[in-house]
Amino acid sequence: MTTGGAWRAYPAINELINNQAVSQQSYGYLAATFAALTVAYGIYSLLSKRVWMQWTVAIGVTLTTITINQALNLSMSALAVELLVLAIGKALAARFYRGTRMHTFLYVTAAVQAVIAGAIPVEQDWLRPVILLAAGLMGTFMAVDSDTPEWLYLATGFYTYGWYWLLKVVVPPPPNPGPSTLVLMFSPLPVIYTGVALMLR
Repeated sequence: MTTGGAWRAYPAINELINNQAVSQQSYGYLAATFAALTVAYGIYSLLSKRVWMQWTVAIGVTLTTITINQALNLSMSALAVELLVLAIGKALAARFYRGTRMHTFLYVTAAVQAVIAGAIPVEQDWLRPVILLAAGLMGTFMAVDSDTPEWLYLATGFYTYGWYWLLKVVVPPPPNPGPSTLVLMFSPLPVIYTGVALMLR
């Protein structure tokens, strides 16, 4: 970390050490530090042709995004969308690193970020199924593009949870919901999954 970057990050670090709430201004300094480090490592990995160093860039982009979100006092919904967009971006970028550890790293971090995005509480009910179903599409892309069917487990989890929230938003709940309601909600999924599996054979 450069001296300037260290000084910019100091207020946030000091507040964390003293168990204080980190202010928006401190988050702004921290975001600037992460952004500067991300750019520096990006230039270094590009000029030195050390592809394996680009994992620092991927992490830096995520940390910069999170701290900017805090600095601007944006909602949790915004953070969830941002993390999902970054996850999809990493899954797409991984195509350029096939056969390397960077490919695996980008896929794993994309999956983790998508899971976090799906778990973050959002203010709008309609946004949750959108995030989950988009994450499911990302998982499907990862499985097909990398010829690794195991990623479909991730996609199926997103689709199943997203289906639940989609019906919860679109279909009014019955007067006395119970276990039979869940059975009815999820009953179309086995047929859909079987059809998709046959198509992907």
